[in-house]
Amino acid sequence: MKRRSLAALVVAAVWFAAGAARADDPAQDPAQAQRAPRPALMAPLAASAPLLDLARAGRRLVAVGARGNIVVSDDGRDWQQVHSPVDVMLTRVFFLDARRGWAVGYDGAILQTGDGGRHWSVQRWVPDRGPLYDVLFLDAQRGFAVGSYGALLRSDDGGAHWQEIDSPIREPGLHFNAIARLADGTLFIAGERGMLARSADEGASWTMLDSPYRGSMFGVLPSGAHGAMIFGLRGSIYVTDDARAVRSIAVDGWDEFDRETVSDPAALAALGWRHVDSPSHESLFRGIADGDQALLTGVNGVVLQVPADGGPVRALASAENETLSGLQPFDGQWIAVGLRGARALPVVAATSPRLATAGAKP
Repeated sequence: MKRRSLAALVVAAVWFAAGAARADDPAQDPAQAQRAPRPALMAPLAASAPLLDLARAGRRLVAVGARGNIVVSDDGRDWQQVHSPVDVMLTRVFFLDARRGWAVGYDGAILQTGDGGRHWSVQRWVPDRGPLYDVLFLDAQRGFAVGSYGALLRSDDGGAHWQEIDSPIREPGLHFNAIARLADGTLFIAGERGMLARSADEGASWTMLDSPYRGSMFGVLPSGAHGAMIFGLRGSIYVTDDARAVRSIAVDGWDEFDRETVSDPAALAALGWRHVDSPSHESLFRGIADGDQALLTGVNGVVLQVPADGGPVRALASAENETLSGLQPFDGQWIAVGLRGARALPVVAATSPRLATAGAKP
């Protein structure tokens, strides 16, 4: 059975079965390895095309997606496509502040902007490598990118140069789907087939963690002073109050085909986790969180409100019936991206309009 990455799963569930780069084979045609990136086509309906992620750049919204499309809005209603130097799928966008941002995607692409998403340049382009799925900067110089088959990159000069991190957690070759900085500074990676890892020294070293779930995790959010929330396939949600206390395991003891989902509460607690009961079993792809709640989005327009205090999870009604791949608060409303691009999402619930971006991003 062929493996599916996060982006491949989103695409399969939502948008199209052909036309995107495959994540199944990390070694592409050598003749393609040297090709230069081609800019995305400027299209009148780019803001209505499939979009995979959405971020805030101060008062501006920036979304990225299929065919390298990048669209921006200053009011949440009118969207404008901006020039993108690549025409491959972009999977994630991150802003450190109102001006400095990065986007990652297929063909190992990393793009950078210094003016709030109006103009972008290529920092990395490696067509013979698989896609990248997430990017995180700790400050203006130190950044990380993760992706398919254990891709784990670091930059110490604002993204001008990227180096592969030599870490044992890469040895199983599993897809790394998300990276986040928790409230106490711990870095946390969630990935394919329950793969989890943390770093307590800002990425200098990494430890693989015992996982409560055998399926893939697609997102991770900070939770409380030291905790984390992970979520993913089939609506699975788990929380730890202290990511530093989650049981570690040796990489050479990891067997992705010998993992079992842990359901007993006592056994979960021994691993350092607790399961969050949810009214939905739809796969969850993105989330945003603050100190008292998280909103998670996924397949069939699901929007879940998850209280940090352990209260019941609520499935919030929305007007969507397709996969949602991103959500941001803006001027008292929720802006979502997904199959039909970007739009205001009428969520029927009293939710906080002050939620910050996922992964403790400013």
